[in-house]
Amino acid sequence: MIQKIHGVPEFLSGVVNPYNRLFMKVLAFTISLLLAILAIGCEKKAEESAKQLSGNRSVAFPGKKILFLDSYHESYEPNIKSRRAMENELKDTGASIVYRYLDEKNTSDTAILHQRGLAIFNEIASITPDVIVLADDPIMKWVAEPFLMNQKIPLVFIGVNWEYPPASQAPLTGQLEVEVLSKLVSDLQQFARGSRIGILTARSATDEKSISAYKDVLGISFAEQAFVTTFDDWKREFRRLQNEVDLLIVRQNSGISGWDDREAQAFCLAETLIPTGSPNLHMSPYTLLCYPKDNGEFGEYAGKTIVKILSGTPPQSLPYEKNIRSNRTLNTRIAKKLGITFSADFLESANFVSAFTGKIAFINSYHRGYEWSDKIEQAFLKSIGVSDFAGKDEYNTEGLHIRFFYLDGKKNPAKELVTKRSKETFSELNQWKPDLIIAADDDAAKYLVVPHYINTDQPVLFCGLNWDASVYGFPTSNIRGMVEVAPVRELIEFLVPLAKGKRIGYIGADVLSEAKELDHYKNTLKISFHDGGLVKSVEAWKNLYCRLQTTCDVVIILSYVGIPDWNNAEMEKFVINETKVPSGTTTTMIRRIALVSFARLAEEQGWWAGEQARAVLSGKPISEIAMTKNVRSVKYVHTELMKRLSIKIPTSLIDSSFFIDDGKAQ
Repeated sequence: MIQKIHGVPEFLSGVVNPYNRLFMKVLAFTISLLLAILAIGCEKKAEESAKQLSGNRSVAFPGKKILFLDSYHESYEPNIKSRRAMENELKDTGASIVYRYLDEKNTSDTAILHQRGLAIFNEIASITPDVIVLADDPIMKWVAEPFLMNQKIPLVFIGVNWEYPPASQAPLTGQLEVEVLSKLVSDLQQFARGSRIGILTARSATDEKSISAYKDVLGISFAEQAFVTTFDDWKREFRRLQNEVDLLIVRQNSGISGWDDREAQAFCLAETLIPTGSPNLHMSPYTLLCYPKDNGEFGEYAGKTIVKILSGTPPQSLPYEKNIRSNRTLNTRIAKKLGITFSADFLESANFVSAFTGKIAFINSYHRGYEWSDKIEQAFLKSIGVSDFAGKDEYNTEGLHIRFFYLDGKKNPAKELVTKRSKETFSELNQWKPDLIIAADDDAAKYLVVPHYINTDQPVLFCGLNWDASVYGFPTSNIRGMVEVAPVRELIEFLVPLAKGKRIGYIGADVLSEAKELDHYKNTLKISFHDGGLVKSVEAWKNLYCRLQTTCDVVIILSYVGIPDWNNAEMEKFVINETKVPSGTTTTMIRRIALVSFARLAEEQGWWAGEQARAVLSGKPISEIAMTKNVRSVKYVHTELMKRLSIKIPTSLIDSSFFIDDGKAQ
């Protein structure tokens, strides 16, 4: 048993003299030092744990739920970036996120907003969130303040404009949204003829609050203020203010009924007489300068704050913060219109977004997962600067919004079904109002573009149309594109010398694109086929393929896509076992069942579409875009079929080809 003398263990008692004050002071200092070192060690350990939590959170909060309450609608671009940034902060934590939307931008009816707020609150009990994120002012007004302040669920607000009263007992913290308007006004005044400032914006509670903050917090005086609810009113006020003020703040357009992006861009370019600016990035196509907030900053803050709260920090102990990040953007077209030049320093710190902004609707004739159209999509996205191809239906970048629509013409090729899907797509496009439509392959042209867009004001670019666009009446004043041609004649000329005769056969899926392809072979290229057909089933394909091995000397293989239950591995084995004559294709995806492939590159179609989209959205009239056709191809040789047929491939082809061995390109 260890006894203590004045707090000192017995094993030290032999050397401890209670009256030796010097010793006691030294001992006390030593103990204090040890405790300090221990405390530092604990602090460092805690710091390291925090770093681990933020850097590697793979199982930090399994089963935890985050409820994100958005004031606006799902496709409201500023909040999309916030949500994605938050998702990135919380990825691999094990926490799940549920979203609900108040949709305040599309209604100002207080009774409707109250009912929506109540409905959201009533749903919270069934969601059982561990943290609630409150995005923007309306959700605070209609959900948080009337229903949540007395609850125990931790609350994190983002995007609340300018100021918010502290919530004493409520488990609440957040990041306030402030705008860099003073700097924007200062920059615009450099190019203004006087000092009168005007402001034009949509009528909403957020806008009214922001303008009050401009006056009260920033001390900015406005000679003219205009709140509007319709696009016609907006245009009228925009034109009026050009003569009433010396510089104009065009705050935002969200909630303005009848808004037309393409018309607004043309209108602003024609009518702008004075320097204009906005604190919102989505207004960059319509104003000279923008000083937008980085909405990703709000999402990052929300994600990091959620991690703190789920780690045990009470939200009310975290002080409110303000956003600090913004980026200067310059509309070069409006600058040119006004005859404004900028210093090198100014240009170096600016982003040029207006030359390439807008909404693009990409109409895919087929389905996601079809190799040909997937490659067109990927090349298109890369061409316009979107590198994160993730097979999504929608992409939002700074000032650019892309949506993909699928007609499913390969898997479900029946005319009535493709027609129905095209009509549904047209209805969606009417509501969304894209600045540009890209129609990829024949079904999109035949069933969507031809019935609805020929000789209209809607710019349309097409790609992947087989052989001849004139069958659809293209080009027109609003339609231009790249025609897809196949080196089939060169392929046949190469294969015939390898064969025992000149009888040519063909086989493919019974779908529109292959029927059109075959028609061109026969009627335009005047290729005479001895035997062949387009089929609807795997069994029919196998039967026809076996027949062609005895009736023909060369077989041209068209696409199989559209044939149900096709299995690539199974069919490759079948073809290797049954092939008796040389075969060829002009389609990349057929390379594993053909001796030789002279394949068109889908990427060439997509890249061209992206390049022309950039030009159109930068202001080039679509009527000035030249019609063109693909020129590139890639060659493949199937070594197993070479061996089976005992064929020697010319050295010239070997030097320029890829080789397929056991189904893999080498």
